[in-house]
Amino acid sequence: MYQIMIVDDEQYILEGIKEVIEQADLPFNEVRIVSSSKEALRLFRNNPYDIILTDISMPEMDGLQFIEETRKIWKDTVVIFLTGYQYFSYAKKAIQLGGVEYLLKPVSDEELLDVLRREIKNLDDCWYQRFFTKNRDSSNDQLKKEQQLLLEKWFHTCIKNNGCSPDLLQNKFMECKIPLSLEKENSLILVDYEYDESQNREHITGQWNIRSVHHQFMSILQTALYGDFMLEGFLVNRRFSLFIAQRIMNDYTGKDAGLLKTVQEMQSYYIENTDHVVSVSVASEVTWGALPAFAKKQIERMEQLNSKGEFFYISGSSDDKLPLYSDVDSGDEKDFFIIKIKKYIKQYPEKDLSLTELSSRFKINPSYLSRIFHKEAKKSLTEYILDVRMNKAEELLVHTNMRVSEISKKVGFNNSGYFTRIFSEYMGRSPTIYRKENLNPNKK
Repeated sequence: MYQIMIVDDEQYILEGIKEVIEQADLPFNEVRIVSSSKEALRLFRNNPYDIILTDISMPEMDGLQFIEETRKIWKDTVVIFLTGYQYFSYAKKAIQLGGVEYLLKPVSDEELLDVLRREIKNLDDCWYQRFFTKNRDSSNDQLKKEQQLLLEKWFHTCIKNNGCSPDLLQNKFMECKIPLSLEKENSLILVDYEYDESQNREHITGQWNIRSVHHQFMSILQTALYGDFMLEGFLVNRRFSLFIAQRIMNDYTGKDAGLLKTVQEMQSYYIENTDHVVSVSVASEVTWGALPAFAKKQIERMEQLNSKGEFFYISGSSDDKLPLYSDVDSGDEKDFFIIKIKKYIKQYPEKDLSLTELSSRFKINPSYLSRIFHKEAKKSLTEYILDVRMNKAEELLVHTNMRVSEISKKVGFNNSGYFTRIFSEYMGRSPTIYRKENLNPNKK
């Protein structure tokens, strides 16, 4: 499943395109519309989208500048320019920025959907190549394997003993030819390869072997992060891998956005295609002195988690605690997540309830959240949110004197015209007619 962001300063265009995409049979788990290029860039920094469909002529920052900035964060996003400009200079600049398509307004629904289907096919092909690539590392070399095992054993001892001296660490890395610098901070990626025996899928990795899964995960990370990060990984035990990622360039614009996007995509791949429902913790800005003790603490905390498919991000090597659910009185951790998410949606129907926002708030992988919600709730997350919002709108129409424009904002619609259309489709009549048919003399 993919995520698409649509950027245009005209609200009616945004809502129209969103409606066309949501009604089509396309593999999107989020369709985000944004009316400001600066706001779109802010959202992209937090979560690089798979596809961007953007106008060029916009206030604050035009679409070309916007895409130029996103390329510094995550270069693999598919870009489709949708604009009224027909001048060659704009098209030329769009192509230079990697805009795969340049569509002129007004574009027909069929043409837009054809382009999206074609680019989704390209993304699928890239996905396949990324996760079935050969390891860049010469792991078959016996000497290197022996060095790796020795370093792994020694580093495991360091974690167990809460640390070691930087000089000793430097000597060990030089001895084993590990190209990481002690002058730079690190990002730690802790992976919990929990095997899900309830699944009956054929194993992508073949017979269950933690070391082969570890090497596969490391190979994919090395390939995906090539050119931006140096990477080394250690198998901590028969359940956890610890990877150390170090930025090559100190002025890396995207900070950890690209790293987080890569790791989350890998987690989605394992959840959707293998019997390993991996949980991941990523911590940035971890110094070498704090690394062993910090890694040990994160391992201990993740061992206490009852839930699966979680994704945590910790900025800085502080003593931030991962949320623990071991005290939850529930026979099924999936039920617990669904109950918590449903409660939040009902309590805050006016807030941003996108898949990205909910997965971030509840610290769970978006693909996994989408899948277990549909399985446990018997309807998609989007359908459930619409049900809650329409039921709340119905209640406000009948029991209050609020205007339709006020009600639309109370249930998460910034545009009252769009709310009226959706309500009419859902209820079979407009908000005004619905209110007249269900008059309540005790309105507040």
